[in-house]
Amino acid sequence: MKLLSVITAKLAPYKIAIGVALLVGCFSAGYYKATVRAHETASRIALEHQLELTERARELETARANVTERVVTKYVDRIKIVKETEYVTSNIIQDHVPDRFSLSNGWVYTYDSIVKGTVPDASRASDEAASGITATDALGSINTNYGICKQNAEQLVALQDWVRQLHAETSKP
Repeated sequence: MKLLSVITAKLAPYKIAIGVALLVGCFSAGYYKATVRAHETASRIALEHQLELTERARELETARANVTERVVTKYVDRIKIVKETEYVTSNIIQDHVPDRFSLSNGWVYTYDSIVKGTVPDASRASDEAASGITATDALGSINTNYGICKQNAEQLVALQDWVRQLHAETSKP
C-alpha cells in the first residue's frame, strides 16, 4: 500500500498536467468549432444579403425600364399632337389668313432680335421700308417657333415625370 501511495504521489503532478492539457485541448477544440461555425454563419448571411441586393438591383432595373417605356410612349404621343397641331395651323395660315401687305424691315429686325433674346437697336427697329416678308410668312415662322417651344416643354414635362416615377420606384422598401 505504501508503494502505491508513493507511486500515486509521484504521479500526481503528471495527472494534473494531463488534466490541464485535456482541459486546454477541449477548450481549444470547442473554440475552434465555434469560430468555424461563426465564420460559416457570417459567410451565409453575407451571401444571402448579396443575393437580396442583386435581386433588388434587378427589380430596380426592371422598374426603371418600365418607367422609361411609359414616359417615352407618353412623350412621343404628346410630341405627335404638338407636331400635328403645328402642321394644321401652318395649313390654315397658308390657306385662310389674308396676305395683303409686306412687313417692314423694322418689324422683321425687331422680331429677330426678340427671338435671339437681344435688345433691338431703336434706329433699325424704326425702318419703315418693306421687307418682302408677308404677314403669312411671319405667322408661319412664329408657328414653327412655338411648335419647337411646345416640344421642348413636353420634353421637360416628360423628364420631370420620369424622375418622379423613378424616385417613387426606388423609394419603395
